[in-house]
Amino acid sequence: MFLAVVAAFVCLCLPIGYYEPEGMGVNSVLFNLWVKDADGVAHLSVAALFGVLLVTCAIGLYAIFKFKNRILQARLCMFCILMLVGWYLLYGFYGYQAKPEGTTFHFDFAACLPFVSLIFYVMARKGVIADEKLVRAADRIR
Repeated sequence: MFLAVVAAFVCLCLPIGYYEPEGMGVNSVLFNLWVKDADGVAHLSVAALFGVLLVTCAIGLYAIFKFKNRILQARLCMFCILMLVGWYLLYGFYGYQAKPEGTTFHFDFAACLPFVSLIFYVMARKGVIADEKLVRAADRIR
């Protein structure tokens, strides 16, 4: 779970794509919190991406410390998985549907990090559920 939180946090800090003008011009860079134009002006039109990823990081950190309540921990992992899927839906919307006129969108490497985080959350959830089964089996033997 810790690696999932780290991957999501790194994605918060890096650019996740850019809009390339069809003619001559300078690219606009897409971050999770803003779109930085060629003039250096930041527009907060994509702040929902930041919000979703920040909530995912916070819930992931909270889930790490809920190790005594494994069922809640597994549910929090599932919630983070759903939030990351929602992040990709928003990313696709902002990248391809809500792009400025006369531009093409190109994704950056950092856009793959939430997918890495999603994989880590799936692995963590599977491990937490296996631990819960092991504890229940041990309680039944007593």
